[in-house]
Amino acid sequence: METVDFFKILIKFRALAVTAIVLSWFFTLLFAGLYVAEKNSNSKMLYVATDAGSFLINRNDMNVRQPWEIKNQVRLLLEHLFENDSYTYGPNLESALCLMDNTVGMRTRDLMEKSGLYDLLRKENAYTRIYFDSVVVNAMVQPYQVRAYFKQAVMWRGLNHLVPYGVLLSVTEDSRSEKNPYGLLANRFDLIKYEPGISEKIKFHPDSLKGER
Repeated sequence: METVDFFKILIKFRALAVTAIVLSWFFTLLFAGLYVAEKNSNSKMLYVATDAGSFLINRNDMNVRQPWEIKNQVRLLLEHLFENDSYTYGPNLESALCLMDNTVGMRTRDLMEKSGLYDLLRKENAYTRIYFDSVVVNAMVQPYQVRAYFKQAVMWRGLNHLVPYGVLLSVTEDSRSEKNPYGLLANRFDLIKYEPGISEKIKFHPDSLKGER
């Protein structure tokens, strides 16, 4: 009887051991599958950090940028460069350089310094604002191609001067950061011809652009 009982116990232990091994493999595979699924899910959940909070950005299976991301990046860059007063000129220029690669950034800095804009802003207590007419993005090519058209209003001593600009940019992928929330860099920045009709009302009252663009 003792021998029979011993073998019965041995068989039970073996069955328990097999069950434990099977369950261990099952849970290992289950957790591995959940980990891969979570990782893939997180890779498609990207966030942009702004002063208003963090916002989710969806990327499709081809990992192509949403056009509005590229448009917002270009708008941000142009606002840093073309909307200034004597107090914001320096910080805005530094912020713009974080959105351009080194070559384009240094060339842009040189052009800005040679333009005499800062002297005008400082001596005349002037300030500038821009009003976008359009921003057109081709997100199906690499680097992304962008054409932006806008008007810059330069205001000082009660006077207004309106300057139209057309800009051709190439934009490439880069790492996201606090200073570059969209993770894009401009590696080409060229002025192009843009001669829109400007009414007398807009010339003397640039704020009327807000209602007419």
